[in-house]
Amino acid sequence: MDPESDSPIHRYISSVGTPVTSEDIDSYDRLSRIQAREQGERSDQKLRLIYAGALLVLLTSQIIAV
Repeated sequence: MDPESDSPIHRYISSVGTPVTSEDIDSYDRLSRIQAREQGERSDQKLRLIYAGALLVLLTSQIIAV
């Protein structure tokens, strides 16, 4: 019997579930990249709306001033 297999850590880890495979890590990596891309696109869209609104206000005020 392996002395490490009777340690409390080993009992905890084996009771949590099945071992993580490389496919699990790859799918988690893909999912996190997709989520990061979506979050980046949402923040880009917010910045574009702010920039467009500011530009519209500046152009409108310029037309009124002229």
